[in-house]
Amino acid sequence: MLRVKEEQCYMEGFDLCLVQSPFMQGRDFSPITIVVFPVIATFVQEEQLEQAVSNAAAETDAKLVQEMQQREEALSNALLEARASLGNMQRLHQASQNQLFTIQSQTEEQEVCLTGLQNLSFKSHLSQVTAM
Repeated sequence: MLRVKEEQCYMEGFDLCLVQSPFMQGRDFSPITIVVFPVIATFVQEEQLEQAVSNAAAETDAKLVQEMQQREEALSNALLEARASLGNMQRLHQASQNQLFTIQSQTEEQEVCLTGLQNLSFKSHLSQVTAM
């Protein structure tokens, strides 16, 4: 009579059955091994395939997250540069406005001075004509 001891031994994806014969009792023999069940092996291979697909998906997700973080960092840097550039342009605009205001003020002052000189010159000429 044979006694069957079932053990799952996922060695290389197979289930093994250890079969022991009564004549081996008390002796230093290892049990006679191995009946292979291919259906269970297929199941184990499917599990391994699912695990490989899951690992690949996780790896792809990790790469995607890393790329998105790099893109976010690049966009943040571009935004900081754009803000700095905008600040520089605003300062230049303000400085040019101040210069324009200064030039307009100087021009108005010069026009007032010229008008005053013309009036003085005309009055001086008029007084000379009337004195004659």
